[in-house]
Amino acid sequence: MARGIYRTIDGLVQVDYGIRSTSMYRSRYEELGYQPPFETLPSEADYLATHPKAQAGDPVPGES
Repeated sequence: MARGIYRTIDGLVQVDYGIRSTSMYRSRYEELGYQPPFETLPSEADYLATHPKAQAGDPVPGES
């Protein structure tokens, strides 16, 4: 199942689909019922600080 990885300052959520990831608006993320809740997602900066492999590009699928 798709899962949120992090949130951005402009209200987007990076979502992990297992083999790929993509961003979507918060409203769509919540409409689809994805977890964890938006408010509990780390910021993009916090996520990248704790996942150095993701700094080279897109977040590493499966690492959330």
